[in-house]
Amino acid sequence: MAIPNPYFYNNTTRDPWTYDFPGTNFDIIIARYGVSMSWLQSHQCACVGSNGVDENGIYTPEGTPSPTCATCSGRGTYYDDPQGPYTVLMSHLNVANGQVPGFHNNEQYGGIVNADPILTIPSNLSPVWENASMMDAFIEYNNDMRFESVLNVGQNEILPYRYNVGFISASVYDSQTQRTIPVPSGNVVASGANVVLSGYAVGTPYVVSYTAWPIYIAYAQRGGSPQVRPLIQGRGYPRRFVVQLLDLYQRNNGSGLNGGTL
Repeated sequence: MAIPNPYFYNNTTRDPWTYDFPGTNFDIIIARYGVSMSWLQSHQCACVGSNGVDENGIYTPEGTPSPTCATCSGRGTYYDDPQGPYTVLMSHLNVANGQVPGFHNNEQYGGIVNADPILTIPSNLSPVWENASMMDAFIEYNNDMRFESVLNVGQNEILPYRYNVGFISASVYDSQTQRTIPVPSGNVVASGANVVLSGYAVGTPYVVSYTAWPIYIAYAQRGGSPQVRPLIQGRGYPRRFVVQLLDLYQRNNGSGLNGGTL
């Protein structure tokens, strides 16, 4: 006999000792144990359809984002302003199928379990539940994480993570001593996500260490479309997306010549 649970209800249409878990109870649990996030809806940039040489002499074949596009910064995707914050669930799930994510054997360490971060959106979270899709971005509130990003003097001076930024330090490479040296405080101006150096040649790369709220990109979906079909009695169930941090997304896809901030 099943033990009564406040989150479940007795299923009278099948075995009397079985219980269903309604979609509304998923929403209750997510509201209790979730995290606060904002949602940035993504759009494909029209520069992907261009074909030819732009004013900078860069050839872009059709189907490829323009690396000099001022709208998408060469990613092929641009974003609306943040909406929210909303309460969603962040978890890490693995699939034990011998592939990543899941369990596999490492020659040095033995058995390893990998898991992808999964973002779960409750069904009562409109309009995110209805409209969220792949390549959308999500900002996690009140979770300061330390990042390091490479910028270039006079070219790309905007940090990829621009929300609740706390500047720590900046450093450059000295080709004469072949050492990384810190940038003096008098030669750096940090204002939010903008970190500008003075006294260095245009194009000089520099590394900025800072804290900020993480941004996640949805790159795969777990399950199908929003569940409102009669097959499940019209009840809405949460939607799940596999996400990864913005810096990994940019490292894999390129941040363009105009910077990588959302």
